[in-house]
Amino acid sequence: LKSMLSKGARIEQQALASKSLEFVAKEYLPGKIARKEFID
Repeated sequence: LKSMLSKGARIEQQALASKSLEFVAKEYLPGKIARKEFID
């Protein structure tokens, strides 16, 4: 399970690498936090 979570986070990071830092900071992360979509 930990390996799957780790790989999921890595895949997500790789997908975000093509986006601008501004998008990640202003849209992506606030949305994830608002929806409580994060790993404990």
